[in-house]
Amino acid sequence: MAISHLEATRNSLCTVVLDDIDGGTGAGKMVLSVGVTEVATIPLNDPSFDTPATGAMALDVTPVPEDASATGNAVAVDTFELKDGDDLVIVTGVVPDDLVLSKNPIEAADVIQLTTFTYTASL
Repeated sequence: MAISHLEATRNSLCTVVLDDIDGGTGAGKMVLSVGVTEVATIPLNDPSFDTPATGAMALDVTPVPEDASATGNAVAVDTFELKDGDDLVIVTGVVPDDLVLSKNPIEAADVIQLTTFTYTASL
């Protein structure tokens, strides 16, 4: 049997992640990369996510977070990082397993918008 957590515990885990992303100097950000090469950096709203519920929290997309000056890359984005305002990595994920992009690879000067993303704490 797999380890599981109570919903209240999962909400608490989400709150810790939210507080970490929103910590530091300035707003958090999502960085899209190919290997170690950064392709786009999207500043997040502050707070970056809505209040956790049912062990998950939705990205605050009002206004829509975007990067209007992506550097682009001929190879598809394969990872993302959620960082705090001081560039401390809080969450890492895999594209397309954890984050689905509507266009990949990203080209130079593409406008990258985050219109939906949900962080879910482990069961």
